[in-house]
Amino acid sequence: MIDFTRSELTHFVIHYVGNKGLGEELTLSEKQIEISDDFLKDTVMRYLTSPFKTDIYYQFKSKNEMHYHDVKSYAADIFSSQKNFIESSKHIAEHLYNQSMHPKIKGGEFYTCYFKDCNVDGVICDAIGLFKTENKDTYLKVFQHMVLIPAKVFAKKY
Repeated sequence: MIDFTRSELTHFVIHYVGNKGLGEELTLSEKQIEISDDFLKDTVMRYLTSPFKTDIYYQFKSKNEMHYHDVKSYAADIFSSQKNFIESSKHIAEHLYNQSMHPKIKGGEFYTCYFKDCNVDGVICDAIGLFKTENKDTYLKVFQHMVLIPAKVFAKKY
């Protein structure tokens, strides 16, 4: 069982991942989202963690050597040093973008999150959440603002 009740969202970045096969863009954020308002932080936590009704676990497995698995290595980088959080999240977003070639895959916001003190089957540990939203909910809005160099930066609006 995964329990986020006592977890804290310590790192949070949003990128936009379009469909590469349809010529849509990849927009990478240069900054983390800082959430100082407790109500907003609770809302974001509920938004990210409440859709999970069952405990389904996934592991990074590959027929090749594990060090060739891109997402696993970027996640390992995040666990070893949160200083690389933004760069590693960009690499994961780029990997997702490069895999998004099917015409039915929609573009959307891609969230990379670092949760501290999650309870996974009775063990307290840190966790990385990778989420992509293609359909928007009414209580969470993401705004894009142009930055001259090198990319758009996402910001929240209260």
